[in-house]
Amino acid sequence: MVGDGDGRIGEAFVVAGMDTETFLIATREDSGNQSLDTYSPNSPLGAALLNAKVGDTREYSVPSGAQVKVTLVSAEPYHG
Repeated sequence: MVGDGDGRIGEAFVVAGMDTETFLIATREDSGNQSLDTYSPNSPLGAALLNAKVGDTREYSVPSGAQVKVTLVSAEPYHG
């Protein structure tokens, strides 16, 4: 169900890691958005968060090879 806190493409994600951050996971073509950073679902961060549930902690690799952990705070349909 959309808006149930499952991380899906086209939703605005709020995650907590070193900082709390809000962004959209979508293709550039589908984002149509200038107010939120957009990450591809194929990016390391996007792939890690797809299908995450609120409270889930996921880990992904950054270009330096370091592992970064983020916790999904919320995921809601984006209507921008």
